[in-house]
Amino acid sequence: MTTIPLTPYSTDSDERDGIVIWIAIASVIVAYIIHQAIAPLHWEYGWIIDAPSAVGVYTILRRWFSLQLWRMPLARRMNIVSIPDLNGIWAGVFASSYDEFKEERECSVEIKQNWFSMSILYQAGKSESVSVMAGISVKNAAGPQLTYCYVNRAHYDQRLADHDGTQSLLLSSRDGTLTLEGDYYTNRKDGQTRGHMTLRRVSAGHDEPRT
Repeated sequence: MTTIPLTPYSTDSDERDGIVIWIAIASVIVAYIIHQAIAPLHWEYGWIIDAPSAVGVYTILRRWFSLQLWRMPLARRMNIVSIPDLNGIWAGVFASSYDEFKEERECSVEIKQNWFSMSILYQAGKSESVSVMAGISVKNAAGPQLTYCYVNRAHYDQRLADHDGTQSLLLSSRDGTLTLEGDYYTNRKDGQTRGHMTLRRVSAGHDEPRT
């Protein structure tokens, strides 16, 4: 699959504000411990190294949390993190009003996500779309919901028109498998279309995403 860069996504979860504050507090504590550990060695170093030490520790801790720690089961059991981890390859089917929902077609989606940013790559036949903005709601009464806008470039098939669209998918678990299901609509040049899609995660990808 094509690799695309991650972009920031929004969320209605309150966790980001609180966790960032705790990371900042932890950074000051860790920086102080490092300073106290080094002080007896009587190393000579200038202010340019000493002053930004807490900032440096904060940067490292924030990146570590964003890439790895937020995915840990313990963080979820303690209700520290509520944003769902959608990383992986998803496979499923969709039906479109383009052919009056007469046929279900296969499709696949690759999601790369960290705590702050994500990318969504969709492929169906010779058509490919990539996300340009996204949001995850965790306060939806029906369950966590992924909503994103995308651009589709059907450059492999002249019969298909390039278009933009919006997709809204609810996250659920069926028989132990994560499922994303919902509707989409497009602004195709040959007429607006809408459709329904069901995806199941077939593999969870936890490699370090591109940033």
